[in-house]
Amino acid sequence: MKKMILVMALTVMAFTQSVAKATTDSLQGYWVIESNVKTPKLNTVKFYNDANHLVYQETVNSKIKLSDKRVQKALNKILVVMVNQKQYTADQELISIYLAKQ
Repeated sequence: MKKMILVMALTVMAFTQSVAKATTDSLQGYWVIESNVKTPKLNTVKFYNDANHLVYQETVNSKIKLSDKRVQKALNKILVVMVNQKQYTADQELISIYLAKQ
């Protein structure tokens, strides 16, 4: 009985790790939003590739609602485009334009 419980526990742990790895590898990069308490409407969004190199940076003059799924999808779409460029891009107001459409 103990052997069966141990095998089941190891199987569940292996499955959980494989699912977590699959979701993190799909984007091939990440984004970070930096803000300040004194200026809450001034946010800096930075996009990084897997090697932790800055790919794109933009300062947005509006509050970004991270809880909104549409905002997260928009940032993920911009991330895919910027990571595929393989080089740093200057501030082009992509985030401001994309969020204004929504």
